[in-house]
Amino acid sequence: MTSGKKNIVLILLGFFLLVFQAELQPSLSAAYSLVSQFFDEVTPEQELRHIQEVLPEADAFSSKEGDPPYYRAYKTDPQTNRRTVVGLAFFTSDVEPKERGYEGPIKIAVGINLQGVITRIKTVAHREPYGYFSVDLARFADQFKGKSILDRFRLGRDIDAVTRATMSIGTASRSIRRGSRRILSQYLAQEEGEGGR
Repeated sequence: MTSGKKNIVLILLGFFLLVFQAELQPSLSAAYSLVSQFFDEVTPEQELRHIQEVLPEADAFSSKEGDPPYYRAYKTDPQTNRRTVVGLAFFTSDVEPKERGYEGPIKIAVGINLQGVITRIKTVAHREPYGYFSVDLARFADQFKGKSILDRFRLGRDIDAVTRATMSIGTASRSIRRGSRRILSQYLAQEEGEGGR
């Protein structure tokens, strides 16, 4: 189910909760919670598809490693058959402290190269009431492609702000920036440690 369809289902549940809140609030609240949890669950196979989308130049990925967890992305040279790391991928919801939107963390797949440039991002799951016209849009993801993780990611300057969805976009942007910086720092420190042995 696409994120747009998921949002429609969640919006309808919210609408019915408002209309019939006196009689049905306990059962509809429970239903909303169950549906939201179902949408947030992402299988390992789905995670792999998401990271392939944010690092399309890679031809292989490691398993999740580290704390916070991330994937190494590899590219194999067809002439030498030598495999090198070309980037890292992670999910913002795996990085502590978790940034929270209106209704919790926003799960975004992020790809970065080893120079600290974002290759792509993809919104995977969220419960944001205005996500369908903010973090779900292709133009939201497009503005991060090629952006340095050293940029400030300021709403209205580096990042387009959307009326009524400022909190969602702010949360998503901060989690992308902070997560990218932390993951790349962790990877570089690990590489330096391994190289010093």
